[in-house]
Amino acid sequence: MSPQQNEVDVSVIVEVLVDVNVEVGVGTSGVSVVVEVLVDVNVEVGVGTSGVSVVVEVLVDVNVEVGVGTSGVSVVVEVLVDVNVEVGVGTSGVSVVVEVLVVVNVEVGVGTSGVSVVVEVLVDVNVEVGVGTSGVSVVVEVLVVVNVEVGVGTSGVLVVVEVLVVVNVEVGVGTSGVSVVVEVLVDVNVEVGVGTSGVLVVVEVLVVVNVEVGVGTSGVLVVVEVLVVVNVEVGVGTSGVSVVVEVLVDVNVEVGVGTSGVLVVVEVLVVVNVEVGVGTSGVSVVVEVLVDVNVEVGVGTSGVSVVVEVLVDVNVEVGVGTSGVSVVVEVLVDVNVEVGVGTSGVSVVVEVLVDVNVEVGVGTSGVSVVVEVGVGS
Repeated sequence: MSPQQNEVDVSVIVEVLVDVNVEVGVGTSGVSVVVEVLVDVNVEVGVGTSGVSVVVEVLVDVNVEVGVGTSGVSVVVEVLVDVNVEVGVGTSGVSVVVEVLVVVNVEVGVGTSGVSVVVEVLVDVNVEVGVGTSGVSVVVEVLVVVNVEVGVGTSGVLVVVEVLVVVNVEVGVGTSGVSVVVEVLVDVNVEVGVGTSGVLVVVEVLVVVNVEVGVGTSGVLVVVEVLVVVNVEVGVGTSGVSVVVEVLVDVNVEVGVGTSGVLVVVEVLVVVNVEVGVGTSGVSVVVEVLVDVNVEVGVGTSGVSVVVEVLVDVNVEVGVGTSGVSVVVEVLVDVNVEVGVGTSGVSVVVEVLVDVNVEVGVGTSGVSVVVEVGVGS
């Protein structure tokens, strides 16, 4: 005899909380501090067919604080957060909610001379939800916040800050009666304030967001919201300074929906603010900002409404002191939106707004300023 199979309402709740706090306070000279934090979270939920509710919540909070005295200091902070969530559910009557929150705070305050500070933060979030056919509601929310603050004393300073945030969300749902909401928020803040002379500051921020939603045929609501905010502020003292700031934001959204009764809304907002204020003489400042946004929506045949809104706001402000200054600012914004819809009863609205503001204020003598802005859409 084969066992009788009945429909059962299943509820699966997975909650993961990781809280890491590291605090290092060291005295004066000849100090080497190395802090390495690795957080790896993997959640996999596979449920049968009908009447299923799945909730996955992942919270990762990492705080690193290093305060060191005066001279001959080397500080290295490495934070790696890797979160993988995979939910595969059967066919009908399914509700899936995935919430991922990653917060990383790194603060390094070092004394005066002979200082080397390296901060590396890597956050990798992957969410994959594959659901069967009908009566499905999928909500995926990913929030990544990275804050890095480095304040160093006066002379002989090397500061390197590297932040990499990668978010991949893939939702594949069956056929009818489907609601899919994907929200991704990435907030990166880097602040470096260094004393006076002999300073090299390098800040590199890379944010990559990939969202792919593939839904079956009819009665579909798909909402994708992506917000990326990057703020970089570098304030350096007086002479012998080299500052390099590189910001790359890459957002890719692909929505492919079946045939009829479809509402697709895609909203992408990218805001990049870079502010560099340097003291007086012997200064080299290079700021490179690249924003690449690609949105592709392919919908079936009838009764379709598609709304795509893309807003890119880039602000670069460089204020440098007096003599021997070289300033190079390069901003490239590339926005590509492709909407392919079937035949009848179709409404398509595409709005793209790109706002780029570059302000360079330099002192008096021996100055070279190059500003390049490229916008493609």
